[in-house]
Amino acid sequence: MFASDELLMNCDSFSLDRAEDLCRRRKPAKALPFLLKAMEDGNNLDAFVQAAFLFPLPEALKALENAEAKGESVHGTVSFEKQSIILYR
Repeated sequence: MFASDELLMNCDSFSLDRAEDLCRRRKPAKALPFLLKAMEDGNNLDAFVQAAFLFPLPEALKALENAEAKGESVHGTVSFEKQSIILYR
C-alpha cells in the first residue's frame, strides 16, 4: 500500500469507492483495508454488502446479517421476499 492510500483511507466515503474500484480490478487483497475502514461507519451498509463478496461463507453471512439488522433498525423491516420495505416502528 502506498503512503497516499493510507492518507486517503481516513475518508470513509472514499474508502468504499476505492475498495469497490480495486474489487472491479480483481485486487481484493488491496481492497480489504479500504473496505474495513468503510465498515467502521455502521451506517455504511454498502460496505457490509461489498464485504460479503470478499469474506469466506460464514463471515459473509455474518456481514449480510449485520447489514440487515442495521438497516432494519434505521429504516424499518426489510422484506426481501416481497421485494419491498415495510416500515414498522
